[in-house]
Amino acid sequence: MSEAQRNWYFYWRSQVRRGNYVPTERGYIGLYAYELLNLVELTDPDQAAGRLRSVWEAYRKQHPELDSILPEWHGDLLAVKVGPAAALDWWDKFAAMNLQPPKPVANALIERHTQNKTTPEMPYLLWASLTDYRPRNKFYQAHNADGKLDKAYEKAIRVAADYWQKANGQSLLVKFTEANAGPNFKRVFENALVGYPFPMMVDFGASRNYEDSPTLKEHLTSVVKHAENILRAQAGVRHRLSGITLDPGAAAALEKAFAPVEKPLQIKIDHSRVAELHLESERVDAMLEPPLEEANWVSPAPAHTDLAEVRQLWAALDGPGRATITAIFNKTASTVDQLAQKASLPNVVIERVNEHALLLLGDRLIYVGVDSALTLAEDFLDELKIVVDESPEASPPIATADGPWGQLLSQLTPAETALLKSFAGRGALAESEIESAARPFHLMGNAALDSLNEKATGALGHPPLYLDGEMWVVEEQDLASLREYFVG
Repeated sequence: MSEAQRNWYFYWRSQVRRGNYVPTERGYIGLYAYELLNLVELTDPDQAAGRLRSVWEAYRKQHPELDSILPEWHGDLLAVKVGPAAALDWWDKFAAMNLQPPKPVANALIERHTQNKTTPEMPYLLWASLTDYRPRNKFYQAHNADGKLDKAYEKAIRVAADYWQKANGQSLLVKFTEANAGPNFKRVFENALVGYPFPMMVDFGASRNYEDSPTLKEHLTSVVKHAENILRAQAGVRHRLSGITLDPGAAAALEKAFAPVEKPLQIKIDHSRVAELHLESERVDAMLEPPLEEANWVSPAPAHTDLAEVRQLWAALDGPGRATITAIFNKTASTVDQLAQKASLPNVVIERVNEHALLLLGDRLIYVGVDSALTLAEDFLDELKIVVDESPEASPPIATADGPWGQLLSQLTPAETALLKSFAGRGALAESEIESAARPFHLMGNAALDSLNEKATGALGHPPLYLDGEMWVVEEQDLASLREYFVG
C-alpha cells in the first residue's frame, strides 16, 4: 500500500474497533479479515469470529459480494480453532438469515436437527435446498409480492413434515433418505491468507446424504408444487405444475391447510326490491344479448414470460433433445417406447434435457409418468409452441434466426440470462440488485456482469450495459430490442 492507503487503513481500522463502520473499499475489509483470521488483533477465536461477523453485517449492504466470503471464513475459523459444533451453531444462524451453507455443512445441520427432534425449528432455507423446484415462472413473478409464495412453500413443507410425523411417528427426512451415513468433509479457508498450520478439511460429523437424496427431492418438490397448484386454482390460473407424486394423505393435508377461509355473511333481503331488479335485469338482457355465435368466452392471450429462457434452453440442446421435445409436443410420441422407435437411449436424452431445464427454467421440462407416459411441463407450453414452430424439424439452432440478440442468448449462462432479464424489466440496476440477481447461482454480480458485457460485445459489437453514476443501465438503442426479445 502507498503511505496514503496505509494511513487510511489504520484510521478506518481504529474506527471499526470503536464500532464506527465508516464507508470504505472492499480491499480494506479483506485485509482486516485476514488479520482477524490470523488472530493478530484478537487472539481468542470466538472474539475474532465475532468481530468478523460484525464487520460483515456492517458492510454487506455496501458490498453484497462479502456474503460469499466472510460468513464462510467465520465458520471455518470456529471449526478449526474452537470445534465443528461451534461452527455448526454459526451456520444454523447463517441459514436462518436465508443464506445457503455449503453442502457438507447443510447435511450436518439437518442431521443435528433430525437427531435432536428440532426439525420444526429448522431454518426454511435448509428445507428449500432439498427441493428441485426453483420457481421463476410467470405465476411466481406475478404472485410473490412480499414473499407470499415463498411463505406458502414453507408452510407446505412444514405441513407435510407434520403429517408424516403424526402418520407414522417418523420424520420425512428419515422416511425419504437412505439410512447409510457418511462423513461431511469441508475444505476450509479457501482463497484466504492464513499463516498458521491448519487441516485442509474439517469433518462435521456423519449424516445421511439429505442434500443428494433423489427420493427426498422428489417428495418435497411434489409438496411445494401441489401447494402452488392449489393456489393457482384459487387464482383462476389455467396452467398447472407437472411431475407431482404424493401420498393421498399428504395431498389431503395440504388441501386442508390451503383451503380458502370463508367468512359467514349476514344478509338481509328486501324481497320487493329483488323483484323490481329482476324485471329490470330481464329488460336490459333482452336489449344487450348478442347472437349465440358471438356469446362465446374469449380465452385470454397466452403469456410468454419465460420465452427467452425456453429459447436459450432450445439453443443449448442437441438434435436428439430438440427432436424429443418436438415429438412429445406434437403428440407423435406419447411413451418412452415410442421415443425409442425414433432414437436410441431416450431416457438418457430426457435426463439431459431436464438437467438443462432445471438450470434455465427452475423446473423439469419432461416428465415420465405411469406406463412410461410422457408429458411436458404445462407451465411452458405457450413458449414451446413458439419455439417449436420456429424450428419445426428440431435441428437447426434458433440463435442464427433471431439475429445478434439470439446469438447472445445462446451463449449466456443461467446467471447471465437472469441478470439480463432483470435489466430488460427495469432498464437500470444498482450494484446491490445485480448481486441479488447473481446470488442464487452462487456467483458474484460483477463477475456475471463483466462476462455478460464481454459476450455481448462479441455478438452485438458493443457492450450494452454501462455505469451511469451509481446505476448500471442499458444502452438506449438496445433496451427496446432487449424487451422485445424477452416478451416475445
